[in-house]
Amino acid sequence: MPCDHVAVHRMSTEERVMDAEQWVRLFKYDHLSDELQNISRPFRVLAAELVEDLPDGALLHEALRKLWEAKNAAVMARVVAND
Repeated sequence: MPCDHVAVHRMSTEERVMDAEQWVRLFKYDHLSDELQNISRPFRVLAAELVEDLPDGALLHEALRKLWEAKNAAVMARVVAND
């Protein structure tokens, strides 16, 4: 059976930057209260550093996803503690 030829697309630097910017936007915190901003801010700083320092790929995306989950859990922990 013939196999369809699939072209491998390598992301250009511009495409990678756009993808990285999308990730970093997930760590936006200016809509939060001052207290929650103080919790969220370090996660955004780290996310930006990871995007800047690591090569793009599945492991970077996994690290960012898990960092985003950790940030959400930390913010939620403060919200629940304040209730």
